[in-house]
Amino acid sequence: MLEELKWHLAKDQLMKEFNINVEKEDVEAYAKEVARMQFIQYGLMHIDDSYLTNYANEMLKNENQLRGIVERVVENKIYEALKGIVKIEHKKVSHEEFGKLFK
Repeated sequence: MLEELKWHLAKDQLMKEFNINVEKEDVEAYAKEVARMQFIQYGLMHIDDSYLTNYANEMLKNENQLRGIVERVVENKIYEALKGIVKIEHKKVSHEEFGKLFK
Protein backbone atom coordinates (compact mmCIF):
# COMPACT_ATOMS: atom_id res chain seq x y z
CA MET A 1 0.00 0.00 0.00
CA LEU A 2 2.89 2.34 0.76
CA GLU A 3 4.38 1.79 -2.72
CA GLU A 4 1.01 2.57 -4.31
CA LEU A 5 0.77 5.80 -2.29
CA LYS A 6 4.28 6.82 -3.33
CA TRP A 7 3.46 6.19 -7.00
CA HIS A 8 0.21 8.16 -6.67
CA LEU A 9 2.04 11.15 -5.17
CA ALA A 10 4.77 10.91 -7.80
CA LYS A 11 2.18 10.85 -10.59
CA ASP A 12 0.45 13.92 -9.17
CA GLN A 13 3.77 15.78 -9.02
CA LEU A 14 4.76 14.74 -12.53
CA MET A 15 1.38 15.78 -13.91
CA LYS A 16 1.88 19.24 -12.42
CA GLU A 17 5.49 19.48 -13.54
CA PHE A 18 4.73 18.50 -17.15
CA ASN A 19 1.37 20.28 -17.21
CA ILE A 20 -0.43 17.05 -18.10
CA ASN A 21 -4.20 17.13 -18.42
CA VAL A 22 -6.50 14.25 -19.21
CA GLU A 23 -9.33 15.23 -21.51
CA LYS A 24 -12.54 13.35 -22.17
CA GLU A 25 -11.33 12.63 -25.71
CA ASP A 26 -8.15 10.99 -24.35
CA VAL A 27 -10.20 8.66 -22.16
CA GLU A 28 -12.63 7.81 -24.95
CA ALA A 29 -9.82 7.08 -27.41
CA TYR A 30 -8.03 4.82 -24.93
CA ALA A 31 -11.27 3.01 -24.06
CA LYS A 32 -11.81 2.43 -27.77
CA GLU A 33 -8.30 1.00 -28.09
CA VAL A 34 -8.92 -1.30 -25.11
CA ALA A 35 -12.15 -2.47 -26.74
CA ARG A 36 -10.30 -3.08 -30.04
CA MET A 37 -7.67 -5.18 -28.23
CA GLN A 38 -10.36 -7.23 -26.49
CA PHE A 39 -11.97 -8.06 -29.81
CA ILE A 40 -8.59 -8.93 -31.34
CA GLN A 41 -8.00 -11.41 -28.50
CA TYR A 42 -11.03 -13.31 -29.78
CA GLY A 43 -9.94 -13.17 -33.40
CA LEU A 44 -12.25 -10.31 -34.39
CA MET A 45 -9.90 -8.09 -36.33
CA HIS A 46 -12.25 -5.90 -38.33
CA ILE A 47 -14.86 -4.40 -36.05
CA ASP A 48 -16.92 -1.47 -37.29
CA ASP A 49 -15.81 1.82 -35.75
CA SER A 50 -19.30 2.72 -34.54
CA TYR A 51 -19.56 -0.64 -32.74
CA LEU A 52 -16.19 -0.04 -31.07
CA THR A 53 -17.31 3.43 -29.99
CA ASN A 54 -20.53 2.07 -28.49
CA TYR A 55 -18.68 -0.73 -26.71
CA ALA A 56 -16.12 1.73 -25.33
CA ASN A 57 -18.90 4.03 -24.10
CA GLU A 58 -20.49 1.10 -22.28
CA MET A 59 -17.13 0.29 -20.67
CA LEU A 60 -16.85 3.88 -19.45
CA LYS A 61 -20.19 3.60 -17.65
CA ASN A 62 -18.56 1.14 -15.25
CA GLU A 63 -16.88 3.19 -12.52
CA ASN A 64 -14.04 0.69 -11.96
CA GLN A 65 -13.25 0.46 -15.66
CA LEU A 66 -13.41 4.23 -16.02
CA ARG A 67 -11.00 4.72 -13.12
CA GLY A 68 -8.58 2.16 -14.56
CA ILE A 69 -8.69 3.71 -18.01
CA VAL A 70 -8.09 7.20 -16.64
CA GLU A 71 -5.11 5.89 -14.65
CA ARG A 72 -3.62 4.28 -17.77
CA VAL A 73 -4.09 7.48 -19.79
CA VAL A 74 -2.34 9.47 -17.06
CA GLU A 75 0.53 6.98 -16.89
CA ASN A 76 0.91 6.90 -20.68
CA LYS A 77 1.07 10.70 -20.81
CA ILE A 78 3.67 10.74 -18.03
CA TYR A 79 5.77 8.11 -19.80
CA GLU A 80 5.63 10.09 -23.04
CA ALA A 81 6.70 13.27 -21.25
CA LEU A 82 9.56 11.44 -19.54
CA LYS A 83 10.79 9.93 -22.79
CA GLY A 84 11.69 13.43 -23.92
CA ILE A 85 14.04 14.08 -20.99
CA VAL A 86 15.31 10.70 -19.83
CA LYS A 87 18.39 9.26 -21.48
CA ILE A 88 18.22 5.50 -21.84
CA GLU A 89 21.47 3.65 -21.50
CA HIS A 90 21.48 0.11 -22.85
CA LYS A 91 23.54 -2.33 -20.86
CA LYS A 92 24.09 -6.05 -21.37
CA VAL A 93 23.69 -8.14 -18.24
CA SER A 94 24.02 -11.83 -17.57
CA HIS A 95 21.05 -14.01 -16.74
CA GLU A 96 22.10 -14.01 -13.07
CA GLU A 97 22.46 -10.21 -12.93
CA PHE A 98 19.02 -9.87 -14.49
CA GLY A 99 17.54 -12.23 -11.91
CA LYS A 100 19.04 -10.19 -9.06
CA LEU A 101 17.13 -7.12 -10.23
CA PHE A 102 13.88 -8.75 -9.10
CA LYS A 103 14.91 -9.94 -5.65
